[in-house]
Amino acid sequence: MDEFERLSYVTRRYAHLQGLRLVPLGIPFLASAAWRDGQLRWVPGTSGEGPTYWFVGLFLAALVVASAMTLYYRRRFGTVHQERGLRGPLLLSGFLLVFALSVWLPTILPAAVSWPAIVMGTALASIGLSGGHPRTHYLALAAVCLVFATLGTFGVPFHVRDVLLDDLIGIGLIVVGIGDHLLLRRTLEPVANVETI
Repeated sequence: MDEFERLSYVTRRYAHLQGLRLVPLGIPFLASAAWRDGQLRWVPGTSGEGPTYWFVGLFLAALVVASAMTLYYRRRFGTVHQERGLRGPLLLSGFLLVFALSVWLPTILPAAVSWPAIVMGTALASIGLSGGHPRTHYLALAAVCLVFATLGTFGVPFHVRDVLLDDLIGIGLIVVGIGDHLLLRRTLEPVANVETI
């Protein structure tokens, strides 16, 4: 892909490539995995309903940090005004519908595979291949999701899969965030007080 194509690709996806906004959102999931694995039992307030409060608190703090990262991108790279269309919202709605069905499906048709992980892996692979510029960090994460989906067929217990799912979500958010950020940073030059059209 030449420099012009890469610049076009990045500016069309500028809002979605602000990956550092995703990184803090991975931390609550990593903390949840550590708690589920018994590594954080020594922390005060981690019994009874405590873990739920800890997770919600950490997630809200991560949302605040993620929002602050939007300001970082605006100051470092400026803004890009993008056309609003129906394609994005329709794709998101379709994904949410299919994901909800994949969560509901095991209640009527039990299976050893994880349908939600298969849907998530397929969606990540689709994102990784979209736009004519493969994003290998999405493709690698998609492959891990598809492997995770099969763990039940190998007899991996639910408790272990719960821990691994939290790890997968946490590490996935961090990997995708850093990968997208690096793509954006390699393509756009930092600007000061300039609005990009």
